[in-house]
Amino acid sequence: MNRLKDAIRFLLFGLVLLTGSYRLTAQTTLVNYDFNSGTSYASLSPALATNITSSASSTEAWQTYTGISSGASAFTTNSTAGNALAMVNSSGTNTRYFQFQLGGSALANYASYKLYLQAQRSNTGSTTITLAYSTDGTTYTNFATTQSPGNGSFAECQFDLSAISALNYQSAIYFRLMASGASGTGTLRIDNFQVQGVACTSPVINISASPSGTICVGSSATLTASGATNYTWSPGGATTASISVSPSSTTNYTVTGANGSCVSTKTTVVTVSTMPVISISNPTPSICAGSSTSLTASGATSYTWSPGGATTVGVSVSPSSTTIYTVTGANGACVATKTTAVNVTALPSITISNSNPNIIVGGSSTLTASGASSYTWSPGAANTTSIVVSPSVTTTYTVTGTGSGCANTQTTTVNVNTGTPVVLVNYDFNSGTSYATLSPVLATNITCNASSTEAWQTYTGISSGANAFATNATAGNAIAMVNSSGTNTRYFQFQLGGSELINYMSYKLYVQAQRSNTGATLITLAYSTDGTTYTNFATTAAPGNGSFAECTFDLSAITAINNPSALYFRLMASGASATGTLRIDNFQVKAKPCILPVVSVPFVPLYLCSGQTTTLTATGASSYIWNPGAVASASIAVTPVSSVLTTTVYTVTGTSALGCSNTQTVGFTVAPNPVLSLTSGISGVCLGNTATLTATGAFSYVWNPGAVTGPSLAISPSVTTVYTVTGSTKIYNCTNTLTTSISVFPLPVANAGPNQYISNPGSAGIGGSPSGSGGTPLATSPYYTFGWQPATGLNSTTIPNPTCSNISTSTNYTLTVTDANGCSATSDMFVVVNAQPYHAVLKHAHDGEAYLIKNAVLMFKFEEEYTKQTSGLNYKIYDDNHNPVSSLPFKPEVLGDNRYELNLSGLGLVSGKYYSIEVFNEKNERWTARFIYN
Repeated sequence: MNRLKDAIRFLLFGLVLLTGSYRLTAQTTLVNYDFNSGTSYASLSPALATNITSSASSTEAWQTYTGISSGASAFTTNSTAGNALAMVNSSGTNTRYFQFQLGGSALANYASYKLYLQAQRSNTGSTTITLAYSTDGTTYTNFATTQSPGNGSFAECQFDLSAISALNYQSAIYFRLMASGASGTGTLRIDNFQVQGVACTSPVINISASPSGTICVGSSATLTASGATNYTWSPGGATTASISVSPSSTTNYTVTGANGSCVSTKTTVVTVSTMPVISISNPTPSICAGSSTSLTASGATSYTWSPGGATTVGVSVSPSSTTIYTVTGANGACVATKTTAVNVTALPSITISNSNPNIIVGGSSTLTASGASSYTWSPGAANTTSIVVSPSVTTTYTVTGTGSGCANTQTTTVNVNTGTPVVLVNYDFNSGTSYATLSPVLATNITCNASSTEAWQTYTGISSGANAFATNATAGNAIAMVNSSGTNTRYFQFQLGGSELINYMSYKLYVQAQRSNTGATLITLAYSTDGTTYTNFATTAAPGNGSFAECTFDLSAITAINNPSALYFRLMASGASATGTLRIDNFQVKAKPCILPVVSVPFVPLYLCSGQTTTLTATGASSYIWNPGAVASASIAVTPVSSVLTTTVYTVTGTSALGCSNTQTVGFTVAPNPVLSLTSGISGVCLGNTATLTATGAFSYVWNPGAVTGPSLAISPSVTTVYTVTGSTKIYNCTNTLTTSISVFPLPVANAGPNQYISNPGSAGIGGSPSGSGGTPLATSPYYTFGWQPATGLNSTTIPNPTCSNISTSTNYTLTVTDANGCSATSDMFVVVNAQPYHAVLKHAHDGEAYLIKNAVLMFKFEEEYTKQTSGLNYKIYDDNHNPVSSLPFKPEVLGDNRYELNLSGLGLVSGKYYSIEVFNEKNERWTARFIYN
């Protein structure tokens, strides 16, 4: 039976050698140690599977018996048939063992192990075999099951470790075999040791995604792999079973799952839907109440609006108050929102005041709107708050008022009477007759009252005096007047007035009258426009005899009473009989409206600058009166003056040929002219100097002479000059001018005196004779102010002739002379210390020091003696701005010891100015120095 097993194992081992791998449930012989060659196991000692390594370690527990090599060398030396490895029972302490280690790159491919031993115990004791395993070579674990060796002969022992998952896919495994039991002298012999492994299987990988395989930009998904023991994700390189991903675009994710070195891959796609970027087109974010606007969304594939729930791309909204609208846009499962506000402004509440809703032809009414900030009238298109209208027919006017950007409308009607006679007043003392019962009936803006004399009389049932107008309301009552025997000293007087009376003409009076006797009592009418002087109407009227009859007085031919401001009437009883009584039951006045002229001023300027003249001309009437001023002319020239922005109003009253009058009012803005001033405060400048004139008080400026614009003008006059600035305002371009005269002051003359030569130490007086002159001297000596620079070595810097001493180097002094007008002049001089026979040292290729020369002779030497040349030298002289003065060959006088001199007279050099000299030798080398000519 054992031989059959051995044959099967040998066959399997051969298959391993041929194929190099063994998968699924097949076992692979990883290693085989043979300590008794020629048995059923392969003779290879050791036999190793591909990429499997082995080694042995030992402790002091290694033991041998006759013919068996001791220690670790037994693995390689015990190849003689019959040899075996012996381990002595350690009396149950298990401190002596045989240790075997597996390794190699292929070891991690194996998922489980079985160990086979050929073992024999040498006595009859109860010796058993214990197996311990470890993955780090330090910490060992005893396998739960022990094995019993053959008693006196070799027997096969098996350790099945397939359930020990701790050994799966390890890079190193350690095994220890120990003899254990009751007898301390028992010996265990091992003739063969074999390890078989079950190779790993390729895992079947699955990937789950949460929440799903489709996400929105900015969201994440969790991918979880299963089916293996180890995982590696790509992209990213994560080695966990689950990863959280947030790709910005659709991405394939691949996980490599490993069971040892057996790997499989699985790929899943995370689809990224673009997060919609929603925008709302709101072309009219602010609307007026009652209006609508359209909102249009973009950036997604579907939309839902709130409020309203519309699912269209665009919606038309007409909110009654300011409302926030939200649109939710979706690209598949990805949604975003956007809001926009529609601001609602309430409409202005417009009202119109109509000063005279009922006018006659030529009359006018003032229409005044309120409730808004700006207005437009129709008809007429006026843009003012109030308009004065004089329609020829009844007209409805509409005003559109705008406030806070919203408009509303209101209308009003002006009714026009085209000339039909109007009942101005009606007093009824006998209710129920043919006249209206209202007592009195008055036209619009007409007033009336009564006055009386002692002529008032009463009879039974008639009230006396003026009270009859109010108390005689009972039917049948009347006012009685007694005939005054032809003297007409008793009368009934009635007065008309009111603001509209002036607009009427062509009067007719109607009287219901009765005489009480058979006498010839008549009615006489007198009229007056001042209440003092009365005129009797030429025609009298006869009352009814015993009953009331209508009497008419037609005054249409009396032009003197047309368009009055007040009108008085007197009715009197007259006739032969002194006892006759006249009764009046009703009194009525009718008149035609006056056709008023339409007065207009065709052109009125929007504004005038203060002091500017314009002519206003009226048209539409026969004569005119302008106010203020009571100027009787169609045209007036006006020249308003104002120092502040104001509105000036002029009124013209036009009268027609029939005496009917109308007015027109015009107004315009009077803008103030700028008030100019000069801030410079100068009256003159020094000759050749520059000053600046600056004007204030206007928006823009023009200076003359020169037509220079701007608030400031830089001047440098050579003679006294008058400058004029014209300033203009920003809005109305009103102008004003201002002039100033600028004098030109002559400059003083500064004289620093001649150059001085002193030794060190030494002193010299400096300054001219005099040091200052010309210009405008001060009132007292020394007549000028003096300033010397620098102060080095000077006993004073403010006197005209100071003393210079105690200076060690030559110094240039500058004198400044200032006169009474502040005009200045300067002059320079030099104080030369320890003058030498030569003064200039020419330096090679760069500027030398500056020296003062004397008597036009420049004495110099070279910085180093470069040549003995005395001819062929070229030189150039430059001024201090490096402009050439002279370029001539010269033969300098040789003074010896590398010293030369050159006479510079005749070159036009200026005393006290800096110059430089350049000398070139035959090698064209440049030598230079700087000097001051004197």
